[in-house]
Amino acid sequence: MTEKPEKNIDEKSNENNANIEKKSRDILIVIEERKKRNDELISDVSATVETPEILTQSKKRTVLSMVFLLVICVVSIIIMIVLASSLSEGSTKSLQETFSEMEVKYFIFALAVLFFMLILDAGKFFLIGKVAVGKARALPSLKVSLLGKYYDNITPFSTGGQAFQIYYLNKKGYSAGQASAITMIKYFAQMFAWLVVSVLLMSFCNSALNGLSANLATTLRVGAWVGFAFNAFLPLTLILFVILPRFATFISSKLIAFLHKIKIVKDKEKMMGKATKIVKDFKKCFFIMSNRPLYFILLIFICFFEPIVTLSFPYFLVLAFAKLAPSWDLLINVMALNIFASYAVAIIPTPGNSGFVETTFTLAFSSIAASVLFGVTFTWRFLTYYIYIVIGLGITIFEIIRKFVRAKRQEKAQGEKK
Repeated sequence: MTEKPEKNIDEKSNENNANIEKKSRDILIVIEERKKRNDELISDVSATVETPEILTQSKKRTVLSMVFLLVICVVSIIIMIVLASSLSEGSTKSLQETFSEMEVKYFIFALAVLFFMLILDAGKFFLIGKVAVGKARALPSLKVSLLGKYYDNITPFSTGGQAFQIYYLNKKGYSAGQASAITMIKYFAQMFAWLVVSVLLMSFCNSALNGLSANLATTLRVGAWVGFAFNAFLPLTLILFVILPRFATFISSKLIAFLHKIKIVKDKEKMMGKATKIVKDFKKCFFIMSNRPLYFILLIFICFFEPIVTLSFPYFLVLAFAKLAPSWDLLINVMALNIFASYAVAIIPTPGNSGFVETTFTLAFSSIAASVLFGVTFTWRFLTYYIYIVIGLGITIFEIIRKFVRAKRQEKAQGEKK
């Protein structure tokens, strides 16, 4: 009589163990299927941009490009000095005077905001690498972010950044598909966030231009909306392809045929294929992130927070140099003036819009910066543009030296073995 209950207990125990093993197998199957699907999506995503031209062009052309960039930078600084002096009726302070009389605490805040901007951009690469590939490291994420900004700043329309980031990640051990997926997910998410924040500021903070002359305000307003339309063309086209694929394909084919007819597009089939490929990559990148919704939400939050932080950066420079009283109204106005000044020259093909964005920024901030206009403009431009060129050149030189040293060590080690 005592054996029967024991047998029942054993049977139940075996049955429970079998159920647990079955559930474990099912969970593992689901995880493996999800991982396999993610890997397939990543392997399908390939770069929609070529390796940066500056990496493949001859040494002579590279030198000429750098000389051209240097000339533009010098001209930009001259424009800032002359324009600031003119707008302040000759009472503008020198850079030395501006820095000697500044509010130090607000300048420290500005540097902290700049550092935070770097961390946010690098954090996007770290987060996407963790989701899309399952591996990510802090230092390479920061380095690929900085080098991307460097190549953006030395190429027309900021077209070199994504291409080099794909190239760099591929060099660091990521497959072509993985490197493309990480870079393009970051690019698409960032692009949409910037456009949303920009259109909100330009629509609801139009009064920020009231302190300027009527002609200047109109010029900046019209120029900014033209620049916004130029930047919004690709994301709006992508949305149209996703929502109304047949209609978008029809419109695109007609547009490309027209551009081919007026000799702007040489190969319309190739152009249409490239447009279709961008749409496919966009969808695949979205599906990769949608597999991890919490990470996706975090990425969107970072992408929306970054433009807010970036656009608020000149606010702390204005507080430091112009010594204005801090307020929310001033912060919003500075952010709005920043985006109006930036978008007003978005269609200018010089590297970093150099020679033009300094002009629009100086004009836009003439109503609030007064005698410290040159100090505000130059410091803003240096810390958001020139510094990335300096850092990028430094990293590039360091990589070349390190590669040379490693090659010499390897050569020496092989010689010792012989």
